[in-house]
Amino acid sequence: MGGETFTGASTTIQWTEAYAGASVGSRRIEFSDDGGDSWNLVTAAAGASPYTWDISALPSGTMYRVRVTVVDDGTPTLMGVDNSDADFTITRPGGDTHGPVVVAGSITSSPNPVVAPGNFVLAATVDDSRSGASNIAAAEWSLGACACPAGAGTAMSGLFTSRTVTVRDTVDAATLSAGWVPLWIRGRDAAGSGDRRTPWRCG
Repeated sequence: MGGETFTGASTTIQWTEAYAGASVGSRRIEFSDDGGDSWNLVTAAAGASPYTWDISALPSGTMYRVRVTVVDDGTPTLMGVDNSDADFTITRPGGDTHGPVVVAGSITSSPNPVVAPGNFVLAATVDDSRSGASNIAAAEWSLGACACPAGAGTAMSGLFTSRTVTVRDTVDAATLSAGWVPLWIRGRDAAGSGDRRTPWRCG
């Protein structure tokens, strides 16, 4: 597997196994939703290939992989492991349950530091390619010790036609108090998921 997009409730995992003087002892199938950085058990008692994998409860994402481990019954035991050649995507109706992220380090102001009176441009990158695989639909910023409720902030503009969008707003510096000021940016995707807010301090 690798490079495919799956939109149904299940998909088939296939592999090839061969033995020399031994038989299968066990088969283990795992999946990763972060490109192989971590693994989750599908089954520790798989039968022979192919295996029908129920993906109906998995959230949509673009960084899925599977790994098959086969162990023989010899002494000592020998093991073979193979995983996906590349990431694949799961995109199902209702499967996007995670909001987008504001990419770490992407929040900027121009100029920086902010000088009043005058305006500054607040910008950030909002990304849903790894967390839900929906297009970005909106973004907003707010001011204060904590973020305001979703939808109550100031809207930011952007080209909302893709999973990764640069958002920005022109802000009147006179509306901010002197010193270091906490600003919050959050994004929402086309599936309606959001509330992954990220703080940033300007001064």
